[in-house]
Amino acid sequence: MPDVTRRRYVRGTAAAAAGLLAACGPFRTGGEPAPRKDPVTLRVNYRTEQWIVDRAKAFTATNPHITLDLIANSGYEKLLILAAAGDLGDVYWASTGQGSYFELASQGFALDLEPLAKRDKFDLKQFYPHALNQGRLDGKLYGLPEGIHPGGVGLYYNVTLFEQAGLKPPTLDTSFDELTAAARQLTARPDQWGIVYGTVYWQLTPTLRSFGAEWMDPPSFGKKAVMDSPKAMQAWQWYWNLTHKHRAAPIKGVDKAPSFTDGNVALWYAQISNSSATLPRQIGGRFKVDATLIPKGPGGKRGSHAHVNEWSISARTTHVEEAWLVQKWYANKDSAMARGEDTNSPGSRPDAWNDPHFTSRPMHNVFKKVVDEGPGPMAIPDNFKMLEMEQLTNKVMEPLWTGQQAPQQLIAAIKGEYQQLLDRPRPGK
Repeated sequence: MPDVTRRRYVRGTAAAAAGLLAACGPFRTGGEPAPRKDPVTLRVNYRTEQWIVDRAKAFTATNPHITLDLIANSGYEKLLILAAAGDLGDVYWASTGQGSYFELASQGFALDLEPLAKRDKFDLKQFYPHALNQGRLDGKLYGLPEGIHPGGVGLYYNVTLFEQAGLKPPTLDTSFDELTAAARQLTARPDQWGIVYGTVYWQLTPTLRSFGAEWMDPPSFGKKAVMDSPKAMQAWQWYWNLTHKHRAAPIKGVDKAPSFTDGNVALWYAQISNSSATLPRQIGGRFKVDATLIPKGPGGKRGSHAHVNEWSISARTTHVEEAWLVQKWYANKDSAMARGEDTNSPGSRPDAWNDPHFTSRPMHNVFKKVVDEGPGPMAIPDNFKMLEMEQLTNKVMEPLWTGQQAPQQLIAAIKGEYQQLLDRPRPGK
């Protein structure tokens, strides 16, 4: 889209549509009165994204009898509080990660969309099948995917530091050993570090999978903790060696935490695709940046997973038809394109991810490769306790990052805590 952002396009089309409606009035082209519709106001829960606001304006311009009352900062776990209080919106945004999507669906707060889709012959094939299927629970479809973004698979690197060191940058074929060697050569303490990695649950998951391991069995909706398997221990040992043996990454609580955007980190490991939109602005031309994917493991497999954001209809709404219109609106291509302007992650649709507006962008296609091929499933407990899983990981894995305990001792000691979490029942049972 030349010289104009998709967001401006969305706003422009909204204004044009509003003007057209005002000019035409309540008459069709043949002069006969158009059927009047009773005004409806729908409450919509969402996070904070501006593109959602912009697309809401365009929606009301196209459907003037429907007003969208947007309730910002009401996503994630806050949805559970709103649902319990009987204050959930008619349409709500949720995430299959730690975003309460499965909890609400399992407790009867979300409407099954399959009957509506079949009735209207709504084409579900316009979405990536893996994005669509992640919204299914017990065979039912409780949401339309508005976004899929690979998490923990990104490897951003400072091109300038590699050039200055005379080293070849990482590629899709770089191994873990080669990545470690590069990180060691590019570490110049205390001013420059070879690599910085994320330690959040979703950031660790693709690395485990690259080594052929999982957090739980089965890998998605898991019930048994298996992060102590021999292959998993290889992954934990790689982290330990990188930091405490080779000193190619800073020790948490010991070394000053460096910032990739400041230019003093060569490799930023296990990141999310959305950073491709923000990094260039944050760096501001001080150095060159590019991206590839984390390495394949010893078995030749590259681990991955992806969060899927969903739009759901509250099962308590009295305006199902209008809410269904909103859902389809936020899942269409124009909405996906608007989303991509903000995040560089254009929806859950192949036609948006493959649009030249994005494929021409630096650092887009490497993540498109993951989405096209189909990332691994979310490593989600069978009881949906994703937020608790992340909180537990932040707490019990801390001694590994600080160097207080080596993998063999630590993982054996904490496995029971993970199993206790997995043993908890699903909500409502």
